[in-house]
Amino acid sequence: MSISQNLRWGFEKKMQNGTFILPTAPYGYRMENQKLVICEDEAKIVRFIFSAYLAGCIAKLREQVHVLSRLKTKGFLDEAKYQEQTTELNAKINRLQQELKRMTKSDEEDETLDQIEMLADLFEKREHLMTEFEPDVFESIVDRIVVKSRNELEFHLIGGIKLKEEI
Repeated sequence: MSISQNLRWGFEKKMQNGTFILPTAPYGYRMENQKLVICEDEAKIVRFIFSAYLAGCIAKLREQVHVLSRLKTKGFLDEAKYQEQTTELNAKINRLQQELKRMTKSDEEDETLDQIEMLADLFEKREHLMTEFEPDVFESIVDRIVVKSRNELEFHLIGGIKLKEEI
């Protein structure tokens, strides 16, 4: 056995035993006490890249469904084969869409939590109480105002918070 084969065998055994330690952490992670820990700033970039990749895969699969439809319409593909292939492609599309939705939902939840924390900090860490209207604060926390009726407004704040006000 050569030195490179011995090294490869050793790496494989350590991987099988769960004791293999990477010399450097992959992008999106950092090493802490010989364990991989997610580095959130980099992980957001990795998630964005992966979601773009998933969106590209979904687009390619949809194009394949479109091509199959055109082939069937022109008589080059029989109904049974068309149904079989489109069912398979649509199942793949659905799986990828669910994965994309799961990733997007996670990012949206993180953003919502960040906004709520910012809102809490804005009011809890102030040196003085807010006693009058502050346009800068108002613009930074109010996403939109909805007129519910002649007598009622609904303020939509960042973080998904809604406040109703009767006038």
